[in-house]
Amino acid sequence: MWRARWPIMIGGLAAAAMLAVAALSELLQREPGLSWAAGGAALLVISTALTMQLSLNSRSARLREAELIAGSEALRVASEQLEQLVVIDALTGVLNRRGFNEQFSVEFNRSRRYSRPLSLLMIDIDGFKQVNDELGHLYGDFVLASIARMLASGVRESDIVARQGGDEFVIVLPETDQEAATSVAEKLWGRIREHTISHNGTQLAATVSVGVATLPPTEMSMDGLISQADEALYAAKRAGKDRVVAAPMQTAA
Repeated sequence: MWRARWPIMIGGLAAAAMLAVAALSELLQREPGLSWAAGGAALLVISTALTMQLSLNSRSARLREAELIAGSEALRVASEQLEQLVVIDALTGVLNRRGFNEQFSVEFNRSRRYSRPLSLLMIDIDGFKQVNDELGHLYGDFVLASIARMLASGVRESDIVARQGGDEFVIVLPETDQEAATSVAEKLWGRIREHTISHNGTQLAATVSVGVATLPPTEMSMDGLISQADEALYAAKRAGKDRVVAAPMQTAA
């Protein structure tokens, strides 16, 4: 940084000297009786004053530059935090519906473009309304947050976990075919089933129903894949809940 400033500083000093000489010349013209010794002293005073002023101006400019950089960095951090708040569900810490839609769109298009597998899990907490009614909404919120943590910690970093609303969650599994997706769903289902949720002396063994859908080789929209996962989830509910159901895989004609 200092090397970059040297030309500026040298130029400033040269300018100060030139201004001082000009000022001395004008002073000698106005005061013919002024000796060169006195003029030299005046030149020194003027040069020193101008140099100090340039130094102060340079320091002030550096301080302003540092303040601008710090302000810009603070603004960038605040902007990133605000963006996170917009797409994160405040209760559970996973993506909200907006965040899910944005990231799912990216993965869906990538899967279609490169003919890569993609699967979707729809997960619903069984009997959650009864939990809210009997144990209260605060406990219900704790159950939602606990299950969200189990889901997020039970998948890869590249997977997308989101809360669709209420007691329903969705997970996008890139690079995952139907067999592997069903295996992931069963692992999560079993993990939640075996876990006891404890809060303020209250314990609950929660269960979930899971629907699995995989992007087929035939043409299908994002909404179509979501609908298939939803249908598989409702099939699990109709069959008695607390289970994993995979949607029939469509094949190319």
